[in-house]
Amino acid sequence: MPIRSLAGAVVLRNIPFTIDEKKVLREMRIPKAGSLAELDSATLSRDIKKAIDLAYSLIQGQACYRTFRIAEVRPDRIVIEGSGTLLSGSNMVKLLADCDYATLMACHIGEALPARVEALSAENLAEAFFLERVGTWMADYMADQVDRVVESEIVKNGYERTFRYACGYGDWALSHQPELLRLVEAEKIGLKAMPESHIMIPRMAVSAVIGWNRWSLHALKNLGDREIDRAVADQTLEAPELVVPGQPLRRVFMRRYFDPVLQQEMLLRIVVEETASERVVVTLYKTSRIDRFLEGGAS
Repeated sequence: MPIRSLAGAVVLRNIPFTIDEKKVLREMRIPKAGSLAELDSATLSRDIKKAIDLAYSLIQGQACYRTFRIAEVRPDRIVIEGSGTLLSGSNMVKLLADCDYATLMACHIGEALPARVEALSAENLAEAFFLERVGTWMADYMADQVDRVVESEIVKNGYERTFRYACGYGDWALSHQPELLRLVEAEKIGLKAMPESHIMIPRMAVSAVIGWNRWSLHALKNLGDREIDRAVADQTLEAPELVVPGQPLRRVFMRRYFDPVLQQEMLLRIVVEETASERVVVTLYKTSRIDRFLEGGAS
């Protein structure tokens, strides 16, 4: 099916939301309480509830995302059709090396809540703090909602998503943020980056990338004998055992199965390493490229 976000930026407005008391309490470093009712202090419970109620009236989640084909994998960067410099760093290469596409996204909770925090900072620091913490958590919440929309598009097109990697984390420098916002056309939702600090305005915003894995790849480490036996018991094809002197015995099993989501026949490949003391499933992945595997091209 056509990839909707490949043609241009997709804009989401008025994103539905709920504010989870437990998550807000975690954001405030109050780990033992699961709800406001469980707090020992009635005053604290009342003040946090006031911040949550106020946030409901202020938050207006907006987002935009866009998908780009990956053109080249280099040792220090991933080149996409829209940019040769944006997706830089060794962590980025590890994340996207096995991907065909990368989706860039940006979202925020609106201007009203950050503005109210600024106003409260001059009047009541406690109220400003509580509202700030609610808004910070809700920025991540909005990112999760966009994440789900992107994931749905990825799965419908027969891919598996990577984890969401935010700009400014690891070795993906925050200086790349202006280019990311330009590529996703973030001006459509009123989001921009400051010239020198590269911090997004309005505050309480998230920008990130999600990769489209061409195969569903899972690290299934240290499975027991029963699970391994079950996995290989119904294989229809078995590749030759790969024997390397001084290394564990490496066996590759392959079997067909029908994927109900993709509505097509797939091939499951299981690589098992065996030593005298244990058997470990090294990798398990599926692909629709059955002919390639049957011709001995598996790698």
